[in-house]
This record gives sequence, C-alpha cells and structure tokens, in this order.
Amino acid sequence: MSSSCPMVTSILEENSKVGEGCKIINPYAGCSHGCVYCFAYRRALKYSHFWWGAEFKVLNYSDWRNARPIGNAVELVEKELNETQDGIKSILLSSITDAYQPLERELELTRTILEILTEHRIPYLIATKSDLVLRDLDLISKGQGVVQFSITCEPGYQAKEFWEPYSSSIEQRIKP
Repeated sequence: MSSSCPMVTSILEENSKVGEGCKIINPYAGCSHGCVYCFAYRRALKYSHFWWGAEFKVLNYSDWRNARPIGNAVELVEKELNETQDGIKSILLSSITDAYQPLERELELTRTILEILTEHRIPYLIATKSDLVLRDLDLISKGQGVVQFSITCEPGYQAKEFWEPYSSSIEQRIKP
C-alpha cells in the first residue's frame, strides 16, 4: 500500500447483506490488529484497488497491517450525508477494517465521524476489537450508537496472542 493516505471518491458503501438504506463507513485502509483469520486481508489482496484506488494495492500481510487513514473521509461523510441522509437507516463502522486503529488515538478520525453521525441522528453500529472505543462513550451514549466487540478466546487464554496479536486484550475489551 502507498505510504500516503488514500483519497476515495465515496465513503458511504452499500451494505447489501443487511438491506436498503444500510451503509458502511471504513475510515481506514488496512488493519493493524494482525488477526490471523482475517477475511478482509485476503479480500484486500484481490480487491484493494477497487476500495482505495489503483495506487493503493495491498501487496502482502505486512502491507495490510500498515493501516492508513482515508485522507478525505470526514469531508466525504459530511458531503454524502447531506446529499442522501433521508435514505439512510443505519451505518456500520467498519466492515473491512477496524474503525479504532492505533492511529485513531492521535487522529480522532472515527471520533469526528461519530460527531457527524450524532449531529445527523443516524443510528450506527461499531464493530471493533479495540478498547479505544471507550474514549468515545460520551458520543455513543448521546447518539444512537451500539458497540459490538468480537471475542475469540476467554479472558486470560494465551491463544489470543496467536489469533489476534495486536488487538486490545479481552480484559480491556470487557472492562466496565
């Protein structure tokens, strides 16, 4: 993948598996969590140029783990919501990456998108393996947000380091 931020022409993708009016926002290209079972990595090897443009082809696993922010994500979310808001029932953050990459601590790209979704009163689901989502509970509780954590191993089980080596620990994900 290129070392710069991908610029895309559209950020709201159709979520055909859920139904009409359900959209997806993927604010990052690639994923730093390093899950060995990742379906998105395998799909990115074949289709990344469709998602992020021809110059952002994923070449290998290391390349995929070098997550990059979508450079124009916030501008596109604002623009596309203003154009199509009436037809949107819900939004999934994210389907082929995690919206809470380590870069999110500094960039607050996902947080800014949540602010926009809250302002527009659009329901959303956040699928993540990161405890960083806890930082945004103030927005999630104001809006119509739901958080979904996937947990592949019970807390304290050593296999987590094999299956999801760079994601937040199970204990961090489920702490009150």
